[in-house]
Amino acid sequence: MSTKLDKFDEIKEALETVGEIEFTYKNLIYFVMPNYDAPGKWVIYANKPATYGDPIFIDKNVSDPFTYDFGDGKTFKDIWKQIEPQF
Repeated sequence: MSTKLDKFDEIKEALETVGEIEFTYKNLIYFVMPNYDAPGKWVIYANKPATYGDPIFIDKNVSDPFTYDFGDGKTFKDIWKQIEPQF
């Protein structure tokens, strides 16, 4: 069941405890997870809803998911109120 985040720290907590987060933003499902082939790096990719085939895009060399540009220069700090996490 999707629910809006109550605070930005829930993103940080999910990445620190679970190690990954999945959410919907601008009609895409985003996945953020560690890059197990490159320790210290993160993988961010997106799919259209209801399709779990090849991603629309993928970035396997993200140093910091919190400064990642999700479009128009927007980072997690800018979009957290608009995303719907998939718990």
